[in-house]
Amino acid sequence: MVGLAVPMIREKVPPNSWYRLRIDATLDNPDVWYPANAFVGRLLLIYGLITIVASILLAQIQSISDDVYAIIMSAYMVVGIIVIGVFGIHYAKGLAQGTNGDT
Repeated sequence: MVGLAVPMIREKVPPNSWYRLRIDATLDNPDVWYPANAFVGRLLLIYGLITIVASILLAQIQSISDDVYAIIMSAYMVVGIIVIGVFGIHYAKGLAQGTNGDT
């Protein structure tokens, strides 16, 4: 996630249908595409760093089996990606409507 976040934050990938936040609000307008994807990139970077720490700390708990560890981390990843997606979509739609200001 950290590796995916950096190009998004730095606004290095032009609008496309494969990589980054891909909704009508971003694909139709480069003025929305870059700031919305930079916002999602920052969220992904923070989430990726937290994931690294959480995975290391969780692995230190000896009473957790490999299967339970995998389930916990999988659920954590799915929920995190959904939350980041929801925030990203909301932010992009706000930019498209002109309601996000400079945030």
